[in-house]
Amino acid sequence: MSTYNGWTNYATWNTALWVDNEEPYYFARVEMGKVIKGWTADLVESFVRDVFPDGTPDMQDGVMMRDGLDAVNYDELAEAWNDELSLARMSWKRSYS
Repeated sequence: MSTYNGWTNYATWNTALWVDNEEPYYFARVEMGKVIKGWTADLVESFVRDVFPDGTPDMQDGVMMRDGLDAVNYDELAEAWNDELSLARMSWKRSYS
């Protein structure tokens, strides 16, 4: 299986990059993480499609138009986001102890 920068494919990497590096999207993800039990692939997909209904800006330039968000590995994003959420929750507990 080919990978891209440690992710399943370019679409997954690109989506993670856009969500994690654009403050409004990142903070929206963090805030949502505070009120859910954990990320599922379905929740991640819903979040991503709400934020990028037409795909990320990179997907709109023709390079990724064919597959776009359909090529994203939402299970992989959920796992990564849950790992980060677990670490954040440990930090939140220490902050309020």
